[in-house]
Amino acid sequence: MQAGFYTQVLGLGRTPDDVAITGAVRCKARWMANHNATCNFWRGVENLSVTPTQDQNINIWAVSQATALRRVHVRAI
Repeated sequence: MQAGFYTQVLGLGRTPDDVAITGAVRCKARWMANHNATCNFWRGVENLSVTPTQDQNINIWAVSQATALRRVHVRAI
């Protein structure tokens, strides 16, 4: 899942591990010609777990301002 502008991704479980995503919850800065992450803002992810299987098993969160990454469990494989 690629989170766009003004997007909040919420896990509705009691704990982050109640909502498990395998793959990625990510925000990249590839949409700009110079991949400038300082123009990525207003995104949030909360209360879920992620097992990254893309981008060499790394979860990418390239956001500069107005962002939240709360109660997220990033699992290693």
